[in-house]
Amino acid sequence: MTMSTVNMVFPIGLTHYKTRDGWELLEYTNTDKNPELELVEFLKEGESSIECSDMLDRAVELGNMAGQQHAEQLLRHQDEIPEEWRRYCLVFPSTKWGDHGQVMLPRLEWMDGEGHLCWLAVSGMVSSR
Repeated sequence: MTMSTVNMVFPIGLTHYKTRDGWELLEYTNTDKNPELELVEFLKEGESSIECSDMLDRAVELGNMAGQQHAEQLLRHQDEIPEEWRRYCLVFPSTKWGDHGQVMLPRLEWMDGEGHLCWLAVSGMVSSR
């Protein structure tokens, strides 16, 4: 009897690898390891919220999107995250996971002064906060 082997390749730097939860990695762009991150407003004048899929389209138009590896790096260095950023839900759209047909994006949220890696479904509405 021949033993089967499975070669598993984990994207460099991801500690929250969701295939362990039955998710599928749909898109992963290993971008610059030391980027200069900035807050980018995705709402246009007069908008208070938009569909999440529209926010993703706008992020793609802007280009050079941050991904899950950046979110995890920020979590490891929470003391360096500006206080202003903690007022927002930060989305990292260059990494996309699939969970039972739903596309999920990594995001950072702050609760009780601590950052948490959460997941945003690409359906529904999002606002600037």
